[in-house]
Amino acid sequence: MFDAPITTIEHAKEFFQGMGYYYVTTLIALFWSRWFPGWRWFWQTSVAIIILATLFTGQHYLPDPIGGLALAWFSYHVGLWCTADASQNPVLEVGRS
Repeated sequence: MFDAPITTIEHAKEFFQGMGYYYVTTLIALFWSRWFPGWRWFWQTSVAIIILATLFTGQHYLPDPIGGLALAWFSYHVGLWCTADASQNPVLEVGRS
């Protein structure tokens, strides 16, 4: 897994290229789990299967899902914080009528 050091920008890009898949999948699962709590087990299982499948088939390395999960968790909580009181936030009221 870590048999060669990351020495160039191209290698660094390849190292985290899969993070987007985990980010989007986890973010969708977090919001759907919030909206439909009865299906939370399904969404968590889906994320786990996607992570395990891509790791065991050798498509990605361990830092990809860790980074994607962390970014999704952070984005989810920032999104909840930004919309916690939308009625008093003028930025979120733009375009609403």
